Amino acid sequence: MSYDVVVVGGGNAGFSAAHAARELGASVLLLEKTVQEEAGGNSYYTAGAFRVAFDGLDNLLPLLDDPTDERLATTVVPPYPETEFRHDMERVTEGRCDPLLTDLLISRSAETLAWLRDKGLKFRLMYERQAFSSGGAWVFFGGLPLGSVDGGKGLIAQHTAAAIEAAVVIQYGAALSGLR
Repeated sequence: MSYDVVVVGGGNAGFSAAHAARELGASVLLLEKTVQEEAGGNSYYTAGAFRVAFDGLDNLLPLLDDPTDERLATTVVPPYPETEFRHDMERVTEGRCDPLLTDLLISRSAETLAWLRDKGLKFRLMYERQAFSSGGAWVFFGGLPLGSVDGGKGLIAQHTAAAIEAAVVIQYGAALSGLR
């Protein structure tokens, strides 16, 4: 078989690359080293959290799988502006993040999550991980309120379903030994 694009690895980044290539009309083969039940790399074992710049809860509502969650009425999500996102990137990379790529990541973070949502990924507020109850309100902290429904396991399942629907060919148990 011949493919326009071969993606190596079936985690969040690999699936995102596969979706983008299919959207542009390429035939795509995604190679995953492990068996389907264990696929997803590190993404499978995460909370499925996504860092995104936003001005307040109203910016996140269009991304949520359940915008009618009754907790939303008493939810406080402090803004996470681009400047704070950039500061966090510089802090966690000890200043070793590429300025241009970091600017792209930050400035397009909300747009990227909307694109993933349109591909079939589902997002929620992570009440159990990033919020506490105070005075009858759910208060978020840490600039990381958004995660995929069912965490990393759900993230990979949703990516897989979207890829299959878009005719991405996924090969599990694949070992890459060379390119030609």
